[in-house]
Formats: sequence, C-alpha cells, structure tokens
Amino acid sequence: MNNPETRKRWNKNHPEKVKQSKKKWNENNPAYQKQYRKDNIKKQKQYRKDNCEEQKKKNNKHYKERNLLINNYKISHGCAICGYNKCGSALCFHHEGDDKEFSIASMKTCNWERVNKEIKKCVILCSNCHAELHEQEKRM
Repeated sequence: MNNPETRKRWNKNHPEKVKQSKKKWNENNPAYQKQYRKDNIKKQKQYRKDNCEEQKKKNNKHYKERNLLINNYKISHGCAICGYNKCGSALCFHHEGDDKEFSIASMKTCNWERVNKEIKKCVILCSNCHAELHEQEKRM
C-alpha cells in the first residue's frame, strides 16, 4: 500500500480499522502525543495572534447574523401576554419550568439546532410583562 491513492481509498472503506490502528499507535507513543499537543497549542496561539483582526471580523459577522435571526424570531412571535412585537431587543425569552440548560444570550456561538431546541422551551415576553411576571413570582 505504498501508493497514496490506494491508501486513501482503503482508509475511506475501512474507517473502523483506521480508528483502531490510530488508537493503538497513540497508546504506544504517549511522548509523541504530548509533544504534538504542545506544538499544536503553540501553532494555534500564533495563528490567533497573527489573524486577530480577521477573527474579530468573522466573529462579529457571525454574532450579527445570529442576533438578526433571534430578533426576527422574537418579533415574528411577539409577547405571549400583551402581543407587543415592534422591537426584538425589547422582547426576551422566558424559560418555563426547570429544564433550562442555557441562557439564549450565552448561546450565540452554538449551532442553530441547539439554540432552537432551547428557544422551544421558552415563551417570548416583552420587557414589561417579563418584569411583572418575575415580580409576581417573588411575591409568592
């Protein structure tokens, strides 16, 4: 199997054998793995340092797109109590029950399926109705 094309084809057709082989090799070569991780961390740090501005632009674009998606979702559903739906920033997600895994605001970097799963557990409320709801809960 000295031919690279043949090796690639074999690897593609036998993923479990490749996985087992790599695992065995890694177990038998822990020093190499440790050094590889160190080198890889150095490369990642250097890459982030060299491409800092580019990464910031990419992240900002992603956050803006995600915010737009979330705000459009909130506006399209509106407040469940009073029906307000003019400004997405004035609407918030209120988790009902104890199945809250994350705050939607902290999930802006997660994949959309995961965010959407968490959104489905929520009711959308305007800021006023949300504050009043929590005030009522405090009084109970």
